[in-house]
Amino acid sequence: MAQRSYRPPRNRRNNNNSPYAIVAASILLVVVAAIVAWILFFYDGANGDNSATPTSSAIAALASPSAGASAQSSPQASVAASAVASASATGSATAGATPQASASAQATATVQPTATTAPEPTPLVGDYGSLPAADIPSGSSGGGQVQLTYHLNMSLQQVPQQAPVYQLQPRVWSADDAASLAQSLGITGDVQDQGNGSFRASGNGELYISNSLVQYIAPAGGASGTPTSGGELPDNGTLVQTARGWLLEQDLLGASIGPGAVTSRDEANGVAQVQFKPVEPDDLLSAIPSANVTIGASGAVTEAFVRWPAAMPRSTYGLRSASALWQDASSGRGYIEINNGGAAVSGDATITSASLAYTTAGDPGTKQYLVPLVVFAGQVSDGTPIKIYVSAVGAQAAPRG
Repeated sequence: MAQRSYRPPRNRRNNNNSPYAIVAASILLVVVAAIVAWILFFYDGANGDNSATPTSSAIAALASPSAGASAQSSPQASVAASAVASASATGSATAGATPQASASAQATATVQPTATTAPEPTPLVGDYGSLPAADIPSGSSGGGQVQLTYHLNMSLQQVPQQAPVYQLQPRVWSADDAASLAQSLGITGDVQDQGNGSFRASGNGELYISNSLVQYIAPAGGASGTPTSGGELPDNGTLVQTARGWLLEQDLLGASIGPGAVTSRDEANGVAQVQFKPVEPDDLLSAIPSANVTIGASGAVTEAFVRWPAAMPRSTYGLRSASALWQDASSGRGYIEINNGGAAVSGDATITSASLAYTTAGDPGTKQYLVPLVVFAGQVSDGTPIKIYVSAVGAQAAPRG
């Protein structure tokens, strides 16, 4: 058998090492790298703009029809579609979050603050500064116990808000002034200076002077005045005219004098009393200023008691609030004027009006004023009239009395 010589097997060419294969693989690798880079670029960009949590993105993606449509229409590029959907979701989340934040801000802004009561304005203080306490009594004029429930049948807007205060300027007497008055009254004794503006004289009558106070007592039968015929008292008009003429003749009235009125007539003893008050203010409760003149049946002045200032300048003051004044009146912090004959009064009282009255405040030896009071008036359930006087000035000490 012929022996064959050995030949090594011929090497077969590897297709994977073919130049074409290498080129194709390189191109494919570049394409894949480009796709990955493109995907990563958009994915990173989307993540850079979207700070929302995955839950927020999912909610936004559900709320964004365009994102869902884009994801469904591109199945071959699901990753890219996801990136687009994420970007759309970001926009939707941002747009959706902004109205919610605005709504929250609006709700906070429209919360109504707790209502606070505005402080009451400070009442006007007049030229005399803070005033001393008003001279007003306490309790009731009838003397009996008063236990009433008060009802307001009027508007508090009717209560005055301001009122004048009058300064009572005392009259200053010299020794010559006192001697001249004593001589005019027919007093024969010497005038004695007692100091501090006080003088006294006696003889055919008696005279005492202390600043704004003048007291005169005539001798029996009367030493001054114009006698009238008959033993009966003159009519009231004549009595007032006689008293006024005597006061003016003796120069005992400095401030303006009011009309005057007969306050009592004693026909049996032939004595009448006439009282004068200043022309203003109205409804003066105090005895200062006033001039009381006693006249006999003959028409002669038998006695005079005069407390009259030299002048009464005025200044406007603000009053306390109407609600505070009514609170005082309805809770018993005022003077009650009622004609109950000393008996106890209970039940209801209806107040229908408010006005002003005046009383003194301060010391006549230093500074004295006429100050306003607010008067609440009405009637008790049985028809009995009632008035309640309350201290009214804002810049004033608490009442005394």
